[in-house]
Amino acid sequence: MLESHLGRHESLRKGRHLAVAPNTGTVFPSPPAESRNDGDGFYADLESVSDWVENLPPLEPSLEKAVQAALQRVTTIKPAKRRASVEKTSSRGALLKEIESGIEDAWVASQIATNVTEDELEPDDILVVLPDSYRAKSRAPGLIKALSRHNLEAHLVGVNSSVDEVFRPGSIAIAHIYRAKGNEAPMVYAVDAQRAAHGFNAVTRRNTLFTATTRSRAWVRVTGWGENMDAIEAEVRAVIANDFKLGFTIPTAAELMTLRHIHRDRPPEDEASVKRATEGLSAFLEALDQGEVDWLDLPPNLRTRLQRLRGESSIDDS
Repeated sequence: MLESHLGRHESLRKGRHLAVAPNTGTVFPSPPAESRNDGDGFYADLESVSDWVENLPPLEPSLEKAVQAALQRVTTIKPAKRRASVEKTSSRGALLKEIESGIEDAWVASQIATNVTEDELEPDDILVVLPDSYRAKSRAPGLIKALSRHNLEAHLVGVNSSVDEVFRPGSIAIAHIYRAKGNEAPMVYAVDAQRAAHGFNAVTRRNTLFTATTRSRAWVRVTGWGENMDAIEAEVRAVIANDFKLGFTIPTAAELMTLRHIHRDRPPEDEASVKRATEGLSAFLEALDQGEVDWLDLPPNLRTRLQRLRGESSIDDS
């Protein structure tokens, strides 16, 4: 599977063969009952994934982006109708999320180690900003553990330190967005930036990422993972290409009203309802496209309601 994805990238092909030899491993949420060795890669538990990634030989810059894109396509969580719910911590989707998050943590930790050992920054010159205040306590331990592998101390502000003590000598500060507000550091890491590309509560999520990047007095690094990160990366690259200038299209009053309605802040239970409805509708449309169901298979009252909604949507879009 990995080789098929690598082969889609022209820069990774050499004739009819791959330009790089895949080095793959199979990951288990817990160690397998029996020792596994099939001669094709190795088997590892979740704890050792980031170590394995960190110890891989460096790639040529020309190949690295294509390899990362191929890996993302292999590990990206599949649509909900094709996988177990990621709300279940034992599901494949949840495991993939944890793996990708662990890879991000390992990369951030290695870069911070370089900042301290080579770039002449002190640990308390560095601030890592978490975008989700509700999950900060469960998200921070992975980063702290990754940093400890480089013999670097870190603390989660308000948990491992006083609420009023953001920075302390010899320790990297990790803070959720509300703790980070009003504080600045020479080097800021805005992690989990893919969250800002999520469609639900988009204004708040994007404002959160904006606030995280403005905590920097000198340098900022925006990191994330998954398909949503592609959108953030494209926007960042567009800003860089435009000489770090932001351009805006001013919406009309009607467009602004629509945008405010679509992107209004809503509680988590609304998001869950929208998610369930979207998944059900997506499954229906896919079955319709594949001929598994017919429009006339639907009850007449449901067909009438859908046709009415379609007409209202056409009026809104006109």
